[in-house]
Amino acid sequence: NETYYLHYRQIFDTIKELLSNNDIFEHCVFKFTPLYNRGQRIYSEQFNGKWWEKTQNTLPNVANILSIILYSDATTCDQIGKLSEHPVYLTLGNIPNWRRNKPDAKVLLCYLPILKAKTISEKKSRRFLLTKKTLFHKAFDVMMHPLLSYKDRGIDLQTNNG
Repeated sequence: NETYYLHYRQIFDTIKELLSNNDIFEHCVFKFTPLYNRGQRIYSEQFNGKWWEKTQNTLPNVANILSIILYSDATTCDQIGKLSEHPVYLTLGNIPNWRRNKPDAKVLLCYLPILKAKTISEKKSRRFLLTKKTLFHKAFDVMMHPLLSYKDRGIDLQTNNG
């Protein structure tokens, strides 16, 4: 009967933060961009792929795809490894890989709540694992909920640089 808190930022705020960075925005690719090397098709970025091309062809000319990438990795917060957090970061597939891998091309979206077991047997129990999985999915439901109302019609996302 523990209470868990989800510390998160609004997803649109994090997206706008990335796109408001002029150094990142100037490298963003919003339209399908096929890439060839000696006549051979290369798929090195999301915006080079067939899915992007197919999806873009279903959109009005004024619409763009915004590819949201979320990832998480446990981070140890102390020297003895007893305290850890699970941050979730957001970046965009519109940012070329070489640029996306720089630290400023990622923004912190949230810290996932961590379910703690009191014993080893509890940690291995089916109930604990199911509860842990449910907590994880509920956290993502909360963070992603604002996007769902735009899934069919898109959003006019304005930033300070266009």
